[in-house]
Amino acid sequence: MQNQPIPREQLMLSTCLDFSRNALVDAKNLSPYSIQTDQPSWRTSFGAEYGAGRVARAGRAGPGPGRKEAGTGADYIFDEYLAEDTVGKYDVTSSNHRIHTLNPIYRYLSTSTVMAETGTPTPPVLLISSINKLPNELLAHIFLTGAGSEHITVRDEQQSFAVLVSSVSRRWRETAIALPSLWSRWTFHETSMSKTLRENVFLQRSRAHPLNIIIYSSGRALEQALAHILPHSRHWRELSIMVWEDYDFNYTLASLRDLSVPILWHFELKFEGWGSSHEQGTPHRSIFVLGAPVLTSVKVRGLCAECGPPLNNLTVFRYDAKYSALSHQQLQIVAAASPALRSLQLRLDESSGNGTVEIPSLRDLSLNSRGCRTSANLLYLFANIVAPGLECLELISLKTREMRLLRSFCEDFPQYPRPRTLKLSNIRVSWKDPYDTIIRLFPTVTSLYLLGTSERPTLSLLPALKSITYNHNPFSVIVELSSHDHCVRWISEHVKEFHGTPQAMESVRLGYSARKIRGETDYQLLQDLTELVELDDEDDLLRHSWDPDDEEDAESEDEDEEEEEEDWSDQWDDEDVDYDSEDEDEWESE
Repeated sequence: MQNQPIPREQLMLSTCLDFSRNALVDAKNLSPYSIQTDQPSWRTSFGAEYGAGRVARAGRAGPGPGRKEAGTGADYIFDEYLAEDTVGKYDVTSSNHRIHTLNPIYRYLSTSTVMAETGTPTPPVLLISSINKLPNELLAHIFLTGAGSEHITVRDEQQSFAVLVSSVSRRWRETAIALPSLWSRWTFHETSMSKTLRENVFLQRSRAHPLNIIIYSSGRALEQALAHILPHSRHWRELSIMVWEDYDFNYTLASLRDLSVPILWHFELKFEGWGSSHEQGTPHRSIFVLGAPVLTSVKVRGLCAECGPPLNNLTVFRYDAKYSALSHQQLQIVAAASPALRSLQLRLDESSGNGTVEIPSLRDLSLNSRGCRTSANLLYLFANIVAPGLECLELISLKTREMRLLRSFCEDFPQYPRPRTLKLSNIRVSWKDPYDTIIRLFPTVTSLYLLGTSERPTLSLLPALKSITYNHNPFSVIVELSSHDHCVRWISEHVKEFHGTPQAMESVRLGYSARKIRGETDYQLLQDLTELVELDDEDDLLRHSWDPDDEEDAESEDEDEEEEEEDWSDQWDDEDVDYDSEDEDEWESE
């Protein structure tokens, strides 16, 4: 096929298709047509003052026809910088890191605009007219939707959504500039948004709109980022900061201390260093001491319970402190000061004290033990929580030796929470008995999630069960045993056994890794007797509620834990095993 000039809108759409190819379920039905993803020689760079695009062969020099050399003002200088910074190869390999940015545009164009009219996907080249016909108001809505779904991780250094969409054409640029909220998301990396010019352009275009700020920097870059945002603290709506070194952490707390943040509703601070951020004997350090009246969502990592932002009037609280203790009394104080607390997420190694913790408003509880030396303290705290309205309990990365310990605690404290939805994610066991031990504790469960496992617990132990969401570990050895069809058969047998009874199942949701290992007879039975939903492995329903960045540091620790699990597998059936006896003696002595 001969390389021919490609219209800039078509090239943008081609990029969207490339980014979406591996992420959207319906992308597999699209044919590449005349747009080839193996043309790395084609590049796009964007004009200056007009934001007009040009497509040229790689290596061809010169400003290109129609591009003005003259121009003044911050916008012009910024666009000159933008023209250099947005040059990119539009092949799958180099573009995958922008998948979250452009998927919303592709999703809208491929479904709402075209499929609504024809019922089938349309060749990308035919979508250009649809793009051109979109009114500015609808184009603005697409931009805002795309920016709202943009996900930034610690390793991301891609252009922001606002920069991308404003670089396609003059019309797109003018539409984007007219949207202050599109420029209100400020992301500071070591190498991005560190230039004063670009920061000032974002500030100018966001006007007085509430700001969502993300900082993943250290050293001088962190100091510059804080210096840039501190004068605008009254406009902060969301603030997320991640630091790695003690100096950076202390500098951040000192900078945020004497501030008033009148519209800040979400705050997140992660300290990624080793150990606790608060050494014994040093004073506690509070922030936002001049007031944070609408702060209702707080997620902290590496802080002690008495440092950081005010913990009152919260609706969402995540406390992630593998190296810090959280006492029952401290959690009770937070709960008492937050009568509307609905979501609580905990990961910790240490806990102290005893007595019940009453959280009557609690609806969602997540306990994460990944990377922790032991979950005994976390499970003991759980058994002491009184939450009669709990709807969902999520347990992440529990190990075999902790299953029986959980049962023991729940037997000692029969007021433990009993949810209607139970999510078990990455439970590290090698056979079904430990799973059965867990689900016996929660007979009220109507919806069960089994994620990241290859085991098959006894579903009949849940008399109220109506729905199951299942995906086994994609890296499990069972992937190689496709002839056994385990992943569907054990569910279909339960569905068949209780069909037509009060325990009849209503819905089954399967992830791709599970549904590809199936017997057609079992699969057809599920389709006939239940509402069967197929999900991509990356679907949000198949993920736990913690951020990917929260899990990355625990990968090496998990390898050691897997070796320890093997030593416990032979002891499960021995009723006389003295498991965690020292821990039990400690609680009894209290």
